[in-house]
Amino acid sequence: MLHHDAPDSAGVLHILTVFPLIPPQLREILMGSNWNIYETHGVRDAELFLHSRQAQVILCHCSLADGSWKDILACISDLPAPPRLIVTSETTDEFLWAEVLNLGGYDVIAQPFWEPEVVRTLNSALRRSTPASSATPS
Repeated sequence: MLHHDAPDSAGVLHILTVFPLIPPQLREILMGSNWNIYETHGVRDAELFLHSRQAQVILCHCSLADGSWKDILACISDLPAPPRLIVTSETTDEFLWAEVLNLGGYDVIAQPFWEPEVVRTLNSALRRSTPASSATPS
């Protein structure tokens, strides 16, 4: 299960998933988390969501009916606090990983999902998306 380990002053963390249809395996992994998980099914739905709400992390399939992860990246690039974009693919390769990182995405996760990898990647992205000013001093 996912572990909520962000600073307590950071408030509720939000993860936006963008999949044509969210895989049952991923839904099961995310179900036990302490975070708010929102689900959209395409680029347009994600844009509408992001105009009214904030997400710290977006977990996005590489291809969508109305675009791709690059369209999601373009959508978030103008936001004042852009979420970390994690791309998923059934055919993850070094080219996709390099392209995602070079264009400003956070990481790539292979499908089928392996729970420890999903948990590690989301925890890492969520920690890095929390502004330093909201961290509790030691």
